[in-house]
Amino acid sequence: MERQKALDWLGRMIWFLVYGGLILLIVGFRLRVDSATAGWALMIAGAVIAVLGFFLIWVRSRVPDSTIDK
Repeated sequence: MERQKALDWLGRMIWFLVYGGLILLIVGFRLRVDSATAGWALMIAGAVIAVLGFFLIWVRSRVPDSTIDK
């Protein structure tokens, strides 16, 4: 039960990081026209957050699924 809760939490965190990072990246790209420093900061932060989300997808793919009966 605890393992399944942890996997559910990880799944929610993955999507939050991927989509949140991509949104920050897009906002930073648009803001770069008006304020170069703020735009680049948001773009870099968004890229790092999205990459962290993609890394967690890889981590999740390595965790054995407890719902499969063997």
